[in-house]
Amino acid sequence: MNMSSLISRIKQELGIYAIALPLKNIDKSLSEVIKNTTLRTYSQYFPQYVTIHKPSSEIEKAERNLEYCDLILNVQPGQEIAFVADVYYDASDINGIGYYGAGMPIYTPSMISDVLTTNIGANLTNMMFPKLTWHFEYPNKLRVYHLYGGSIFIKYGKLHDPSLGTIPFSQEETFFNLAMLDCKKALYAVIKHYNELETAHGRINLKIDDWNDSLQERKELLKEWDDIYHLEQKTIYFA
Repeated sequence: MNMSSLISRIKQELGIYAIALPLKNIDKSLSEVIKNTTLRTYSQYFPQYVTIHKPSSEIEKAERNLEYCDLILNVQPGQEIAFVADVYYDASDINGIGYYGAGMPIYTPSMISDVLTTNIGANLTNMMFPKLTWHFEYPNKLRVYHLYGGSIFIKYGKLHDPSLGTIPFSQEETFFNLAMLDCKKALYAVIKHYNELETAHGRINLKIDDWNDSLQERKELLKEWDDIYHLEQKTIYFA
């Protein structure tokens, strides 16, 4: 999916592909609606997830006290973090022997003893180190409470790229449905003041009364997404 193909499809679906609307640049107007409205809303429900590793050496240099540690999440220019979904210890760094499923353990007298040892190590880690709690402060500051050393992983959701290239193929229709409603709503706010438009083929009636329902349709769509989102999301822990 890209912006150009999306806008073309929206104009075709609305029946305005070859109509000169009272807008200076309709493609630019629709692009701004999609970037500023659709993309931000969509990313709140279906973000682009990124997991980063913060080594103990970096954590030791961060601003910290006995209660919490403040970390800065560095992102590329133009990118934006929506929320932090999970913060957890790197068990391989804590117990020093790796953990089952994350790679081959260190010291291997036999495979069976390795599996037993690493599973025991992971269980001990879970018992010794409680679930981390945190608070994310926009745009990129993360306060992690009661961090007892070691390395950690941070999973966060960020806004999709304005090029739309990060939206999965399986989600393109979902994104289109929201973009369609946002564009209908934006266009209706302008075109509703015109009963007819003058074209090279004469005056035409746009018949856009049904576009007025786009706001309610959007609310209903987001209600459906709310149900899906809450079912799929892991529990997020906050201090």
